[in-house]
Amino acid sequence: PPPQAAPPGPTGGLVDELVAIWKRVLGRTDIDPDTDYFEAGGDSIAAVEIVSATEDHVGRRVTIGVLLEGRTPAGIASLLAPKVSMVDSPAPRGAHLVTMQTGVADGPLVVFTPAWDDVFGYRALTDQLPDEVRVLALSAAEASRDEVLTTIDALGGAFEALLLDEAADDLECPITVLGWSTGGVVAYDLAARLRSAGLDVERVVMVDTFFPGAEQHLWSNRWWKYKSLATPGALAGEVSSTAKRRAKKHASSIGKRLLTFAGTPVSDAPERTSTGGVPIEAFSYQPTADDIPVVMYAATTTNPDRTYNGWRDVADVEVVLVEGRHRGYQSIMAADRVQHIASDLASRLGNRLNS
Repeated sequence: PPPQAAPPGPTGGLVDELVAIWKRVLGRTDIDPDTDYFEAGGDSIAAVEIVSATEDHVGRRVTIGVLLEGRTPAGIASLLAPKVSMVDSPAPRGAHLVTMQTGVADGPLVVFTPAWDDVFGYRALTDQLPDEVRVLALSAAEASRDEVLTTIDALGGAFEALLLDEAADDLECPITVLGWSTGGVVAYDLAARLRSAGLDVERVVMVDTFFPGAEQHLWSNRWWKYKSLATPGALAGEVSSTAKRRAKKHASSIGKRLLTFAGTPVSDAPERTSTGGVPIEAFSYQPTADDIPVVMYAATTTNPDRTYNGWRDVADVEVVLVEGRHRGYQSIMAADRVQHIASDLASRLGNRLNS
């Protein structure tokens, strides 16, 4: 549940400033100290802007993890209060639990694992699921580099402990664990853990999750991607999307060169430990066989041999093809395309919805 309002004292002025920041960034006038970020329609882009503005105001580093933990202006202010140690506060631990949709007490429960844009990437899917479905999302947004979870085992263990600690009552219902892209690898591992803990995990849902193996799987889908560009309007959209990414990349490179030329030292980018919010280890992690049912929503533009055929060696997999691409332009998880997944998933949860 969202944190309680901060007590009166040194945080009061910060709460007012955070409310003002949220109003400006979210473009809403109905923000108050107890407004929940997700209920206010916050997304990943707005989150970055809010965190940046908060950093400017408090004069120290603030992470997305603080936003996910605090959830409201009052909650964030209580975590950032000058007299509260960031170490001693209950804030960022490297794993966070976010209620995306409250649902009903005895209704079906869907648990999301990290994916592209972390928990924000599931906003469109959540919006199209029936209101009765309770939706929890797990985030690996870190508070500091020391807290980054770099293995599937560490991530799965942290998420299992978090769920058992903070959502024990919710876990009495049958559970569906869902992961998009590499998040599906985490979902499979987490489902096995929860089952071993005696919980009723009905299924694992994977959204276009490759079977772990060599990293070259990322490039094996190129033919399938280019083939999809034959559809009307797709080529123009891809060119536009690619141009924006390339422009941003080149602008960053030029900026670093100018700083170096001017005598300002520029540190090398830290070694990448994750992709899409999931440890790089997901590319080589070897899942063990399990009898848990798996539903795979596979994009029609990805290579089946690299995406889902390998999963059939370790799990009972039902493949549902969805028109579109893995992510980005024409993504099967985009707001205008995710209805296919939402409708099919809702029908699978139907027995619980109608009970």
